[in-house]
Amino acid sequence: QILELYMVVGGIPFYLKAINKNLSIPQNINLICFNKKGLLFGEFKNLYASLFNDSEIYEEIIRIIASKRRGVARTELVKNLKLSSAGGRLNKRLLELEQTGFIISFKPYGFAKKGICYRIIDEYSLFYLDWIETFSQNLNKKTRFTDFWNEVSQTSRWLSWAGYAFESICYEHIDNIRDALKIPHTAVVSSWQYFPEKNKKEENGAQIDLLFDRPDDVITICEIKYHKNLYVFDKQEAKSLLNKIDVFKKRTGTKKQIVSVLITAVGIKQTMYSEEIICKTLSAVDLFKK
Repeated sequence: QILELYMVVGGIPFYLKAINKNLSIPQNINLICFNKKGLLFGEFKNLYASLFNDSEIYEEIIRIIASKRRGVARTELVKNLKLSSAGGRLNKRLLELEQTGFIISFKPYGFAKKGICYRIIDEYSLFYLDWIETFSQNLNKKTRFTDFWNEVSQTSRWLSWAGYAFESICYEHIDNIRDALKIPHTAVVSSWQYFPEKNKKEENGAQIDLLFDRPDDVITICEIKYHKNLYVFDKQEAKSLLNKIDVFKKRTGTKKQIVSVLITAVGIKQTMYSEEIICKTLSAVDLFKK
């Protein structure tokens, strides 16, 4: 549940002060996020206004980037901007958002033409845009505030979103992942995906959450899995990962050694498949080590 809270407020001390120790995590989230008087209910605009001049422009950038879970290419970002144009000012704003921990930049592996991509790593911004804003837009004067979050946090929709949020937390703590895996800081951080054309049904697609292209002719592929309990790497998971590696090798033509890493929320339940295929496992504990 601590990780669930982090997905909402991040590590911001001011937000954490609002947590009532006598309430459960879902009750706290319901109180501060889904209540008109809650600290985070209307905090989004206040947050950006307190940090940036012309804050509505920064909000627009964040909204566009947040609309794509795998990240947005700079060229696509420019096409969708209405309040800002390309050039030096946009570069400056993107740099400011990166330096203040709202976004991270990366280059998708093997797609040099796509250029730099960006994804959101600020927990509150992600949570607000996907949950609080939608909730607030459906409010009316007769709305009664019920135990909204306790109900939502048990749904498959939340579990799916939590997986996405956990990926963002991993990107936010990329240096800790490097250290835990003893990967040189000269390694290039990236992601990769391939979706076959509709008329090529015999081909398999693949998506790699996070990878490190290392200077020692090794590529470390990280599978990121969010689960509230120990993650079970079974036969089906093994087949899926081996397919990803096979597609990755074929489509990129890489001759480098592939090393598989599994990053989970609370750890892994060892199986014959995990022992054979996974070289290293990390949990959320490793992400927050100082």
